[in-house]
Amino acid sequence: MSAAIANRAKSAKPAKPPALTDRIVKLQVNTTGAWRNVMDFNVQDEDVLHLAASLFALDKDRERLRLRIIAPGDTAPLMDWTHQRGWLEWRAA
Repeated sequence: MSAAIANRAKSAKPAKPPALTDRIVKLQVNTTGAWRNVMDFNVQDEDVLHLAASLFALDKDRERLRLRIIAPGDTAPLMDWTHQRGWLEWRAA
């Protein structure tokens, strides 16, 4: 049986390297003054932005709540969300 698995592995095509645009980022939420991870996702999956905004807009404290998208290891977020203005690309003040 192990020979069959080894033969199958040899004949399998090598995995394609990820596209340059593939990048794992984090969705974070700030409800009480500290950023907390919600989930990791591929930056190309724009559905996450819309779904997160829709979900967190239902929060009873949505006026104070903030979301951001940040790449692991970075200190500045890529995007920032508030209930009042929605998603915006982040800019240093």
